[in-house]
Formats: sequence, structure tokens, C-alpha cells
Amino acid sequence: MERAIQNYEHRPNVPSDPARLTKQTASLLSKKVEYDKADKVELVKVHGYSVNQLMSDMRYRLGAALQDAGLVGTDYARQVLVQMSRTEQK
Repeated sequence: MERAIQNYEHRPNVPSDPARLTKQTASLLSKKVEYDKADKVELVKVHGYSVNQLMSDMRYRLGAALQDAGLVGTDYARQVLVQMSRTEQK
């Protein structure tokens, strides 16, 4: 690294600070978003379930995980989902 920067006219003397890479910037922290009543208006009538309702159902979450893993069409996936439905009925 030293050899790569030896010909630079200006070499900043900056201490190593890895935590600085994950901190929010001053610009981002200065932006305050204020919401009013218009932001809470339902623009579209939802005929079904919300994301929060779906994710609260363990069977749905398991099905989504099986889908992500590429196992949704397998006998194993069917067996797990059927078994899970049976345990919830008891």
C-alpha cells in the first residue's frame, strides 16, 4: 500500500475507523421527515391479507422459506406442511 501511494502529492493522515463505515451520515441524520394525516389515508382498498398478517402465520412463513430454498414442490415440503397443520389442529 505504501508503494502505491508514495508518489501522491498530498497524503492524508486519517486514522483507521471501521465503525465509521456503518454509521449514518450527518446529512442523513439532519433530514427529519414529518408526517401529517394525509400520509395515513388508505389509498387503495385491500381485499386480502396484509404483509404483517401473512407473516404472523407460521405456516405461511414456513412455506415462504421452503419456496426460497427451492423445496416447495418436494414430498418433504408437503409432508412438513401437512404435519404442521395437524399439530395446530390438536
